[in-house]
Amino acid sequence: MISLHRAFAFFVLAAAASLFLFSQPTEATKGPLVTHKVFFDIKHGDQELGRIVFGLYGKTVPKVCARSLPM
Repeated sequence: MISLHRAFAFFVLAAAASLFLFSQPTEATKGPLVTHKVFFDIKHGDQELGRIVFGLYGKTVPKVCARSLPM
């Protein structure tokens, strides 16, 4: 029969191992850096519906795309 102390120690060890194995590094949660923003103004007839803003990741796109961006 397993004693209460051994069962508790096994539970703590299993919890610590699962936290270690399933945690992610902080760099993965930050995401890429937005370097430029572009926008689209949306209209339907004469009515202004709003603006959509897109963030561009300048450090993760090919160099060809960077030529068309204003610096």
